[in-house]
Amino acid sequence: MNKRYFHRVKKGSYSLHPVFFGSTTLQELIEEISFDNQGYSSIFALIDSGVPAEKVTAFLGNEFPASNRYVVEGGESVKSLASIAEIWDFLMVVGADRHSLLVNIGGGAVCDAGGFAASVFKRGIHFMHVPTTLLSMADASVGGKTAINWSSTKNMIGTFALPAVVSIQSHFLESLDRRQLLSGYAEMIKHGLIADDSHYEEVLKSYVNGEIPSECLLENTVNIKAKITERDPKENGERKLLNFGHTLGHGLESLLGAKEDKGVLHGEAIAAGMIGEAYLSMEYGFSQEELEKLITTLKPLVSHAYFSEDQIPSILESIKQDKKNEGNRIGMTLLKGVGEGLWTEKLSIQKVEEGLRFIVKVLSNQTK
Repeated sequence: MNKRYFHRVKKGSYSLHPVFFGSTTLQELIEEISFDNQGYSSIFALIDSGVPAEKVTAFLGNEFPASNRYVVEGGESVKSLASIAEIWDFLMVVGADRHSLLVNIGGGAVCDAGGFAASVFKRGIHFMHVPTTLLSMADASVGGKTAINWSSTKNMIGTFALPAVVSIQSHFLESLDRRQLLSGYAEMIKHGLIADDSHYEEVLKSYVNGEIPSECLLENTVNIKAKITERDPKENGERKLLNFGHTLGHGLESLLGAKEDKGVLHGEAIAAGMIGEAYLSMEYGFSQEELEKLITTLKPLVSHAYFSEDQIPSILESIKQDKKNEGNRIGMTLLKGVGEGLWTEKLSIQKVEEGLRFIVKVLSNQTK
C-alpha cells in the first residue's frame, strides 16, 4: 500500500484527515486508521450505482455482506432531504450505532450526501470517502464539508465534518467517460488559478491531452486544498479562495440542473463561472491575455452550460442565496493573476450580472 498521506486526525482538534494515494482495500485502510484505537462495531457502504461492481467488490472484499451495502444513483438527485432520509432509514434498519463506520464510494454528490448523513446520524458517526470520479478526488472528498441542496439552491444545508480517511485510487478513473473526466479537471484548474501558477500549467497540459491525471498531479491538487482548509477549516477567511468560479457556477447549476446523463455537470458549470469571474477579475489585475487563454482552454467544458440573457434574473435570484453574501453584496473570489486569488471581495448585483452577461457572450460566440 502506498502510505503517503497528509495530516492525521487528532482528537479534540480540527487537524485534517489522512489522504492515501494508490490501490488499497477497505481492510488495509481500517488497519491504517487504527492508530487512535478506534474499533468499529459495524461497517456499512453507500455506493454510487455508476461504479463498476467488480471495482467495489475488489475494494470491500468478497466477505463484505450484501445487506450492509446501500446503492444510490449518483448525481445531484442524491443530495436531497428525501434521499438522506432513505440513507438514515437504511442505517437504522441495519442497526448502525455510534461506533459504526459509513464508507462512501462514488462521485462528489455521493461523498457530500454520505458525509452529511453520517455527520448527523445519532449526532455523528465516522465515515470514509473513496472518491471514484476526478471531480470528487480533486475536491469534494477533501476538506470536511458536507452538504445537500435545498429549495433549488446548491449546498444550502450542510455541516463541517471530517472523514476518518480518504482513499484516492486513480484506477477508478478508467471507467469515466471523457465528459466526466474533463468536468473533474475544472477543480484542478481552479486550484492552480487561486494558489499555484506552476500547478496550473501542469494541469493544463494533462487536460488538453484528455489524459487521466498522474498520481503526482492529483496529489499536488489535493495538497493545495489540504493546506488551505487546515489553515481555515470553517471558511472564515482564506478557505473562501476555493470558491473561485462557484458563485456564478452554482447559480448556473441551480438553473440548468446537474445530472449524469443530461443537463450541466458540476465542473462544466464551474468552468463557465470561472470565465465570468475571471472577466470581473480584470479590475483587480487579471490580464486580458490570461482571460483569453482561459476561455480557449475551457471551450470543451462550457458549451454544456449554455443559457440565455432572459434567464439571468433567475440565476441572480439563486446567487442572492449564496452563503458568502453580506447584506445586498455578493461575496466572490476573484484573481489578481494566475496563482493569486482574492477572497475578500463583495460585489454589487449589477457587477455580478455583468459577469453573467459576459458568459452569455462567450457561449454565443462558440455556437456561431
